[in-house]
Amino acid sequence: MITFISKDSSDTVLIGGQSNMSGADYGHVGPFPRYSISREDLATGDGTYIGSKHTITITGTAVIKTTDTQDMLTAGQRQSRIQGEGLTALHFNRGALPLHSNGKLTIAPYAGLGNNIVFNDARLTGLELPEQNEETAGVQNLEYSFTFEAHTETSAASSNTGAAPVPDAPDYKLSSAEESWELSPNEGQSSFQGSDVSDNAKIYKTWTLTHTLSATGLKKFNSGALLATDGEAWKQAVEYVGSRLVDDPRDNITSDIMNNTQIKSEFNAFYMDKDGDTDNLGYNLHTDFLAFNHVRTVSSDQGAGSYSVTDTWIISEQNQPVTHDIEVSLEVDQEAKGNVVTVNGTIQGLSTTNPINGNKDDKYTNALTALDAVLAKSFDAANNVYQAAIPGSPNPLRNVIKAKSVGHSKVSGSITFNVTYDDIPVTTVGAIREEVNITYDNWDSSNQKVAIIGVIDNAGGPVIQDMGTTDEKKISISVDITMDQDHRTTKPDGTTLALVYVSTDIINQFRQSKTETWNPFTGSYNLSLSWVGTLGGTNSGPTTTGTGGVILN
Repeated sequence: MITFISKDSSDTVLIGGQSNMSGADYGHVGPFPRYSISREDLATGDGTYIGSKHTITITGTAVIKTTDTQDMLTAGQRQSRIQGEGLTALHFNRGALPLHSNGKLTIAPYAGLGNNIVFNDARLTGLELPEQNEETAGVQNLEYSFTFEAHTETSAASSNTGAAPVPDAPDYKLSSAEESWELSPNEGQSSFQGSDVSDNAKIYKTWTLTHTLSATGLKKFNSGALLATDGEAWKQAVEYVGSRLVDDPRDNITSDIMNNTQIKSEFNAFYMDKDGDTDNLGYNLHTDFLAFNHVRTVSSDQGAGSYSVTDTWIISEQNQPVTHDIEVSLEVDQEAKGNVVTVNGTIQGLSTTNPINGNKDDKYTNALTALDAVLAKSFDAANNVYQAAIPGSPNPLRNVIKAKSVGHSKVSGSITFNVTYDDIPVTTVGAIREEVNITYDNWDSSNQKVAIIGVIDNAGGPVIQDMGTTDEKKISISVDITMDQDHRTTKPDGTTLALVYVSTDIINQFRQSKTETWNPFTGSYNLSLSWVGTLGGTNSGPTTTGTGGVILN
């Protein structure tokens, strides 16, 4: 007989091969049905075995049960009983939820002998009640055809001499499985070893490594009627995908796609080949590189029984979990006092945390750690560009940050910065900027001293008389100094700088004023000096350096 034990209701359904319903809850009595079984071996693209799918077609004839009324003389009675068998077939294994349609299908020989063909996870996929022929006329018996699909073969071996052994069942019930690795360089993204942005020989490329796993599972049942704890199709896919995930892509993979270790297999993602093999592809990222920014994307389709995971990493220089985008620009302005070099860039932190170990992100922490190292080397980077662009410049680039700005994005884990240097010489220690402005009054003694005399009733205006002399010579000097933040505790002195610009053409000159202003918070300092004197004349008062004036000759 052929029986089907439902996983949904635990009912035993008889599919022919008996003259009565003994041992069954419902079904068809009749002769032993005909059956056909086809096996399709499922495999990945490279031919790795996943499992087998069996298609079982059972074709039989149902007769009226002896316990049913079947009076040929009563109009329609036998036809009614035959249609009742049709209803039994139409409602096959639909008596209770969740309607997996799965069950244990057993094809047993007569007399209870061995070599039963058993499929523990058979699923009804098709039912056909063909057109009644003239012989039956719809009142004698009912032909039927059931089609089942199964993936788990019988666990009992054949008792025949020379029979094949029972195959090992795969660890996971799958209909498909895929795995791929992709390694690609990141254009425009690099990392300086040790954050030394001044050394062009320490620039490393970065790479993006992608690992994709996907599988479609099949339902897994216990030997009884219950669905296994991990029996949902999507859960089988989850367990398979989980068995292939890697946390450190530098590790060697020594099994095939179905985790078989019996065959020789070795793959390393940092070489895209076996470990240490650089001959075929030329990749050799293992020694000096680590994987950062591990991002795991998960997709689950429970209805389709599928599950997929995509892991991505940034492969970067191992000693520095950041990438650098550095730009150095030189501004040469003939109208300016000197040349300006600006270093600006972005420090992008990379995450060293594993997403499966927690939800924290250390990108910003790593960027912050690298900031000091980058700023410490920013002048060297600026000076390299300066010397290449202006070789033999009489004024060296000063290692003093003229301007600085830093921006922090804690969420994205990036830090932007901008620092400026120049080659404008300064004489004051700790000064960022020095400015000197000089005002000359009657410096060439060309001003004429005149007397303007008004005349009554003179329509031509006043009388202007040349007095044959000139005004005094005057010189005013203003010195502006800006101190850096490390030199703002003490007021600077701009006197020495101012006296550099006092002309020796004035033989006798007297200082008329000296004013200083100092802002220790901004580092701004101003000195204003003024002198008055004549050329060739004699002034009262001392003629040597003292309170009254100074002689420059």
